Amino acid sequence: MYQKEEESIERAEEYLTSELAGTEAEAPFAALLDVARKLLRQSRRLVTMGDRMQGQLSSLNDELTHMARTDALTGLDNRRHFMDVARKEFSRARRTDTPLSLLLLDADHFKSINDTWGHDVGDKVLREIAEVLKSSIRAHDTAARFGGEEFVVLLPETGCREAAIISERIRASVERRLLTVDGRNVQVTLSVGSTTASSWDSEMDIEVILKRADVALYAAKKNGRNRVERYPGPECGSVCSSPVAVRPCH
Repeated sequence: MYQKEEESIERAEEYLTSELAGTEAEAPFAALLDVARKLLRQSRRLVTMGDRMQGQLSSLNDELTHMARTDALTGLDNRRHFMDVARKEFSRARRTDTPLSLLLLDADHFKSINDTWGHDVGDKVLREIAEVLKSSIRAHDTAARFGGEEFVVLLPETGCREAAIISERIRASVERRLLTVDGRNVQVTLSVGSTTASSWDSEMDIEVILKRADVALYAAKKNGRNRVERYPGPECGSVCSSPVAVRPCH
């Protein structure tokens, strides 16, 4: 940048030395040349400052975007961003004719944990569950805090059998994970509702699949908690051995 301006100043310096030295024009030409040099230096500083400010603005925008998408307590995606991702993945699943599964997860007896140990411990429990989710899902999956003690996991290109394996892995990992508070262990468990959509299910959309997962989660709570229940999708009825939720979806 400014190469042409630098070359012009060099030529002007040569002209001043070779042609104007000792003449009446030497002084005013030298003053004008000095102004040109100062303007060039100031322009360079402004460009440097502009680049630095552009970088700072870009970093600030990245941070604001991250904050708008992230749950502040757990570091997972928030509900709003999850729904944006889910709608896109659902459209992609339809277009590519691939299954998509969704898990709805809820911490068991969370109110009792808050009442017994306080909200600080309740917050730690939610963060621990979030860590389990992060370490249990694949790179192309999405986990989010859906609200309160409820979480959601989206599993693109995943049929019901693989979703059942992932669900059980998450449930067992949370069960094994103990929090220690004042020398005492705090046991946490999860109930999980799982469902799978196929692209050829014309009546399915993200709202419906969420309702189905909620039905399965309700069944997991009703059947004793700390378990995985599945809402039977079209392709799951005869191939999966995991229990199914029997309450109809409305």
